[in-house]
Amino acid sequence: MKEKQEGNKAQSLVIGFMLILALSIALLGWFQITQLPEINRDAEITYENDVSTDMNEFRSALWEVTQDPDTEVKPVSIKTIVEYPFQSSKTSASTAQLRFATISTDAYSFQNSNPTIVASDVSLTKIEHRPTYFVRDPGTTIIENNVVARQTGSGVNQSIGSQLLISENQIYLTQLNVDETSVVRQDPEFVLREASREVTTMTADDDTQDIVMNAETTLPESFWKEEFENIGAVDESGVTVNSGTLSVPLDPSRTYEVHVSRINLDTS
Repeated sequence: MKEKQEGNKAQSLVIGFMLILALSIALLGWFQITQLPEINRDAEITYENDVSTDMNEFRSALWEVTQDPDTEVKPVSIKTIVEYPFQSSKTSASTAQLRFATISTDAYSFQNSNPTIVASDVSLTKIEHRPTYFVRDPGTTIIENNVVARQTGSGVNQSIGSQLLISENQIYLTQLNVDETSVVRQDPEFVLREASREVTTMTADDDTQDIVMNAETTLPESFWKEEFENIGAVDESGVTVNSGTLSVPLDPSRTYEVHVSRINLDTS
């Protein structure tokens, strides 16, 4: 009888262990299916907000250098690593691609301007930040033409901060001197230094017609119309984008200063 009781006790322990193991597996499955995606989603949202801040700071550093070449600009870091709280073989830290691409070597021109040639031979570099997510549509955060924007796979283009291309009578064209390259190391730092600057005073050649500034762009017309809504020198209703060329009508009664800055990018 005693041996039978001990055998029943041993069986009960095994059954209890199996029940606890089954319950643990079920809870783990429930966590991975229902909770982990939300935790990862929150991590991706936090990372995306950090990247937006970093890209704006990079653009602000560009702005500071164009305003004062003697400005001591601290290194600017851009996050490239998404870290998930609970990492597995399917959700490990993911490194984003940070790409510098020249989209035009003669990016800007002006019509009905005096002088006739303004800002010739200015290259336009587009900076792209492309992460890899496990839950959300990652989209691409870009800097071009002194504006920061986020593009999604669904075609949405969201402005992150206001444009710094045209500020009333001031026009800022910035060339980034960097070879086309992709940076994939963790959270790289950059230092920006002005290589040269030219400032040209520009008026209308015929003050009965708009001055038209043309600039290469990868962003759509609707995006730029919104960006220029509150700029007094620009009639946003006349802003167009055709075949990748942005055309901006400028008030011909004004006198403009066109700033062309060429910036060296130190990635060491």
